[in-house]
Amino acid sequence: MRIIGNCGGHPVQEIVLGKPGGLSATVISWGATLKGLRLPLQDDRDQEVVLGLDSLDDYLAHGAHMGAIA
Repeated sequence: MRIIGNCGGHPVQEIVLGKPGGLSATVISWGATLKGLRLPLQDDRDQEVVLGLDSLDDYLAHGAHMGAIA
């Protein structure tokens, strides 16, 4: 877990859920936004399967629904 910025005076955290070699999800605490979902492939590579933005500023500037969990 790490703080990636602030919104409205509150820290926004980035949390990675998963285990080494397995599926992992990256969520930010700004509205429980799914920032990344990595799927391990058989040839020891990972495949990103969601379209996430690079920074909190990008999420704030480009829409509240990007990565939203409904």
